[in-house]
Amino acid sequence: MKKSNLVVLLLVVVVTGAGVLFAQVNAARQGSQPYTPTRLEWLAVALNAADRTDPSPDKLYELFYMQNELEDAIIINVFYHPAVNREIMNADIIGAQKVIKAYIEAYGWDWVRIRENVQMKQSK
Repeated sequence: MKKSNLVVLLLVVVVTGAGVLFAQVNAARQGSQPYTPTRLEWLAVALNAADRTDPSPDKLYELFYMQNELEDAIIINVFYHPAVNREIMNADIIGAQKVIKAYIEAYGWDWVRIRENVQMKQSK
């Protein structure tokens, strides 16, 4: 076998082996697969990162955002304890509406609707 043919054969084996190894490593990493969120998914993630409220001794409620793809809406979810200070909670809901409206205006997404889901938590 000629030396040039041997070099080409060796190169093919190395490249093929590297490709198989890369494919195996890449297949094992499902978390690295590309994913493009919808605009509503992205907005819900951004809102939760910036403005989520977790329950605390002075705020007996949680406030978080979810998308509703069927209505092109962002839902403000609020679950509160019966002893909540309603004045503070209602002010935070109004603040959440303002935050959403600021995102809507900044991105020109006038199609986004705002919904609320406010529920009292049942005592255990």
